Amino acid sequence: MCHLVLLLPVIALPVFWLWSWPVALAVYALVLVVSAWMYIYALVAMHRPIVVGNERTLHSRGVVVDDASDGLRVRVNSEYWLAECARPLAVGDEVRVVGRDGLTLIVAPATKPVHQEESSATDGPPLGTGV
Repeated sequence: MCHLVLLLPVIALPVFWLWSWPVALAVYALVLVVSAWMYIYALVAMHRPIVVGNERTLHSRGVVVDDASDGLRVRVNSEYWLAECARPLAVGDEVRVVGRDGLTLIVAPATKPVHQEESSATDGPPLGTGV
């Protein structure tokens, strides 16, 4: 059914056989404007970021909140998950999700952005510490 809406300009072509040219041209121009608006709206909707599901969770960043005996607990996208990591992590470490096995996330330590690494290498106290 949705394909008929996308083919609306083609379906509206018979108006030129039914009505006089000025009327048919006005009706067909309206059909083209409505169709263009729908096409643009559909393209914008297709390029929106993913907001739910497995695709959003993958490559997200989170933080370790607990190091229990049954595995790590991490907070990713305001949700708490069980997680596994090949390297040991401490509470408060930032992680990124690299995979998922059922309801367990596979995480890796998150790398710091370049601008934070450069600022830590400067001499003197960090800005805003009042020292």
